[in-house]
Amino acid sequence: MRPTKIQRKSALIMRFGDDNGLFPTAAHNRNQQSAELGVTRNTLKNWIEGKQIQKSKAEILSRNLFEIVKKENPIEDLEQPSQFLKNTGVMRLGKLLGFSRSECRKIIDQEISGVMSTFSIFNTERGAANALWSELGGKDGGHYIMYRMEDTEIAQEKFPGERKVMTIPIAVRHMIDGNKKMSQGYKKIRAKAHVYSFTGAASHYFEYDGYITKKDGVGFFHWLFQSRNQTADDLLYIITEDAERVTDSHGVEKVFILGTMHTRNQDKTAVAGSWPIVMEKIDLPSIAQREKNGGASWEDFDDNDSFFMKACARLVDMSEIDATVRAQMSIANTKAKRYNFLV
Repeated sequence: MRPTKIQRKSALIMRFGDDNGLFPTAAHNRNQQSAELGVTRNTLKNWIEGKQIQKSKAEILSRNLFEIVKKENPIEDLEQPSQFLKNTGVMRLGKLLGFSRSECRKIIDQEISGVMSTFSIFNTERGAANALWSELGGKDGGHYIMYRMEDTEIAQEKFPGERKVMTIPIAVRHMIDGNKKMSQGYKKIRAKAHVYSFTGAASHYFEYDGYITKKDGVGFFHWLFQSRNQTADDLLYIITEDAERVTDSHGVEKVFILGTMHTRNQDKTAVAGSWPIVMEKIDLPSIAQREKNGGASWEDFDDNDSFFMKACARLVDMSEIDATVRAQMSIANTKAKRYNFLV
């Protein structure tokens, strides 16, 4: 289940209060309400945990937040004070509170990870987590384009006789600390994927949130993503090998990860399937600039990560795929046949 908007907003407000000293911290008054926000820190914590929200408290917080934000953003067009909390979007609220989009993501993930369960396999010892982050992420995270040959019924119906490839943008975003009693001292690697939609999603893609394991006993990484669409919950499960460096015909070194994806397709009668996949690590600023030059629209509060994720979920013709990528797709396909992963 995806956290609600009020859970995500509460996480941002609580961090804002902590960062700005709005909550009492002394032992004798730490449970008293914030003079500026009008609620206690514990109230926000309860909301993050999904407990019942008192309408009167929410309205008090809404009005006080409005005053705080208006003072810092005098020229912004804001919602009415009593509706400010309810009607202001999660990321817009984060921006108005002074957080970058990437900071909003991490704050929300960190708090929600202490509420919603994840498999223990995704809890990774610090040393192993740092090694995993170094390999798949890096200083500013890791960004990949995944290539999947799209030979499904719906693809053939919409593009008869054509060879289509689905490109799936993946972001390895950050490490977060384990909050729960048995995961304290561990780290989790957070990732996101956008999958092109054949079936009329509000946007042209479906969104997935996920985690990555450390390498298992025989050398594979496991990536598990859950759909954000609660009315059509589904999972993507990806198994990958180590990253490999390949030099293309122009002498440029590229990084590829080969593996298999397991999920359901988007045919009218959906069935489970497996696909060989290739993940190409990309230089995020260069890709973002290329997409901008190609006419993709940059929206308010976008950063390179969010822009890439929105712009690069596509269905493209095989002829548009780089020759080095096509060669890696052939290798991945051969490996999948060896293990009977092909549908």
